[in-house]
Amino acid sequence: MVQPVTLADYAASRSPDPDTGKDIDPAKLLRTLKRHQTLPEPVGERGGEPLYDPAGLDKARGFVPGWVTLAEYAAKHGLSPRTVERWRRDHADIWPEQGPKRGRRQTFPEEGLDRVLRRVQNVPDPVGSPDDLLTWEGVCEYLAPCTPLSTMRYRRSMGLWEPGVVGADGVERWRRGRVDELQAGFWLRGEAGAGKRSG
Repeated sequence: MVQPVTLADYAASRSPDPDTGKDIDPAKLLRTLKRHQTLPEPVGERGGEPLYDPAGLDKARGFVPGWVTLAEYAAKHGLSPRTVERWRRDHADIWPEQGPKRGRRQTFPEEGLDRVLRRVQNVPDPVGSPDDLLTWEGVCEYLAPCTPLSTMRYRRSMGLWEPGVVGADGVERWRRGRVDELQAGFWLRGEAGAGKRSG
């Protein structure tokens, strides 16, 4: 069971604020939540101080599990916020719906942004489990929506594609999750070489 907290306890446990990089001031937090009419109902009291459910306070501030700002998502993946912002225009057909605001910043479902990132990296939407084992033909078929067979043959013939694991049957196979990582790596090297990762 989650222990209720005072605003001071909450502010200390959530500092520094990821949006500002500063410690959270409990009095300012109280004023902000009241102004936006998102202050949750207290669930108790300790020493005359109201107690709140920490998850309720997170939600009131716009910190909903699975939802991130573009700046947070960019930082997590080593990209500039401008780069991620450009995806909204470049991949409007799969850009996720915006969610609850966090202060002045809009949040988006991380799962939806992951789908956009996969497209940017030329990695297909996931099929099956990351632990599925694929033969070379399976790898080429899986990546066919993103990468021509001629490119895959070139990568393998030039030693650019990592060797798979040879099973007892003598067949070379790759984990689907590793195929995704290798495919994303080609994008990463290309973007870094072009100087585009910093946006």
